[in-house]
Amino acid sequence: MALTTVIAIDSITPSKGSVLGGTLVTFTGGHFGNVPTDNPVKIGENYCLIESTPDSEIKCRISVLKTQPVAVAEVIVFAKTSEEMTCNIAGGSGCVFNFKASTSSISGMTSAFDTATNSIMLTVAGTGFIDNDVANTELWIDGFK
Repeated sequence: MALTTVIAIDSITPSKGSVLGGTLVTFTGGHFGNVPTDNPVKIGENYCLIESTPDSEIKCRISVLKTQPVAVAEVIVFAKTSEEMTCNIAGGSGCVFNFKASTSSISGMTSAFDTATNSIMLTVAGTGFIDNDVANTELWIDGFK
């Protein structure tokens, strides 16, 4: 009797992100393990650190440990059985992630203090940002996120 796995990747969102890492990537599919160590993810030469893994979704943040050039990288998600998952992404694009150049320039910053909420609104202008991608955008100031 042969063992057949039904673990598969149906989508990768987003399919592109910074060469510096930090992109939060969501994989949808089915029958994932619910323990973060059950389904290791590797994107190119870099691991993606699992943040959550319910049955039909894996969320992980890319950790760039090696110099990552601008390139299309293969995505590999392993099942707990150490078997590579099947890629079911429609359109034949395969399970790939497109590493893009990071923000190339910042042209200005402005801040405003809101006394009602006791908070500061910081606006950063520049080039290389992905439109409306707040979940995958990080701002670090003097080593603080």
